[in-house]
Amino acid sequence: MTTEAAADRRSETSARTLPWLLLVVVVVTRLGAVYLADHPDSYGTPNTRIVGDVEIYRRWSDAITKGGLTPYSDVAIEYPPAVLPFALMPSIGPDDAYRTLFILSMLVLDLAGLLGVAAVGRRRGSTIGMWLWAIGVPAIGPILYLRLDLIPAIATIWAFERWSADSPGVSGGWLGLGVVAKVYPVLILPIAAIMARNKRALIAGAALVAAAIVLPFVGSLGSLLSNVIGYHSDRGLQIESLWGTSLLIAAHFGHGAAVEFSFGAFHVASGMSSTLEVLADLAALTALGAGILFAFKLRDDDDPLAAEVSFATLACIVAVGTVFSPQFMVWLLALAAIVASGRGSQLTVPSLALLPLCALTQLIYPFNYDELVFQGDGELVPQLMILTRNLGVLAVGIVAFTILARGARDRAPG
Repeated sequence: MTTEAAADRRSETSARTLPWLLLVVVVVTRLGAVYLADHPDSYGTPNTRIVGDVEIYRRWSDAITKGGLTPYSDVAIEYPPAVLPFALMPSIGPDDAYRTLFILSMLVLDLAGLLGVAAVGRRRGSTIGMWLWAIGVPAIGPILYLRLDLIPAIATIWAFERWSADSPGVSGGWLGLGVVAKVYPVLILPIAAIMARNKRALIAGAALVAAAIVLPFVGSLGSLLSNVIGYHSDRGLQIESLWGTSLLIAAHFGHGAAVEFSFGAFHVASGMSSTLEVLADLAALTALGAGILFAFKLRDDDDPLAAEVSFATLACIVAVGTVFSPQFMVWLLALAAIVASGRGSQLTVPSLALLPLCALTQLIYPFNYDELVFQGDGELVPQLMILTRNLGVLAVGIVAFTILARGARDRAPG
C-alpha cells in the first residue's frame, strides 16, 4: 500500500470515528446535565439556588395559565415575549413536573444548536465548531438548562446557519426572534445588516418576525417596555461584572464597597458606582462602534466574517457590561461555534479560548459563589477568579479584533 493510500485510509477512518465519538460525548454530557439540573442537591453543596429562576418562571406560568392574568400588564416579566412559550409550556404537565419539562425543552434547544452548527460545519469544512458546542455547553454547567438564555443563543446559531446558506430573509428572521427573546442580538443586527448581500431582505425578515411576536402584546406595550427595558436599565453593578468585581477587590485594600441584593441578584454599591456605570456604558458603545466600523471595512469580503465581527464585538460588550451572569457565556459560545466551523478560520484560536473561561465560570457559580458573597467582605480568591474570567473574555474580544484588523491589512490592495 502506498503512503498516499495509507494516509487516505487513515483520513477516512478518522472521518467515520469522529461523529461517533462526538455522539458519545454529547449523549454522556447531556444526560449528566439533565440529571444534575433536575437534582440540584447532587450538584455540590449548597447549590439549590441554581433552580431559583425556574421557580420564578413557574409562578409566571401559574399566574397566566391558571390565574388568567395578562403577561406584562398583570404579571411583571423581565424578558421579551418570545420566551413565553418556553415558560408556559411546562405547565401542561403535572405541577411537580414543571422543572423537568422545562429542562427537557432546553435540552431540545441545545441539540438544535448542535444541528445548526453541524450544518455550518458541513458547508464550511470544519468539525471544530461542533466540538466547541458539544464541550462548551457542559463546561458552562447545568445552569443553561435552568435559564432562558439558550433561546437567543440558538436563534443566533440558526441566523448564521441560514446566512451560510445564502438565505438573508430567514437569517434576519432568526435574529429578530433572538431580539424579542433576550434583546442582546440587537447588537449583532447592525453588523449583519451592513455585511449582508441583501440588506433589505435581512432587515425585513428581522422586523417581520419581531413584529409578529410583539403584536399580540400591543395592548400591554407600555408595560412590556417598562418590565423589560426599564428593569434591566435600572440595575447597578452586578457582583460578577468586571466593575463589580474590581470594587470587591478594592475593598480588601480600604475602598468602601457593600454587597446589596436587588433585581434578583447581588450588586456592589460604592461611591464609585455611578462613575463606573458611565465608564461601562462608554466602553460598550466603543466596542459596538468598533464592530460597526469593521463591518463597513470588511463588508465586501467572504461571508464568514459577519459572524467573526459579531463574535469580537459581543465578547467585548459582554466583558465590559454592568451585568455578567454565568449563563451569558452561551451567547458567546454560540457565535464562537459558528466561527470555528469555517476551515482555516482566522478566529479559531480565540473561539477555543472560550472553553477554559466557560469552565471557570461554572467553577465560580455555583461552587465558589458563597465564598464570594457571604464570607465577610467576600474572599479574595473567588473574586480574582471572576476578574480572570472577565479579563479573559475581554482579551478574547480584543485579540479577535486585532486578528481581523491584521487580516484586513493583508487583503488590502497595494
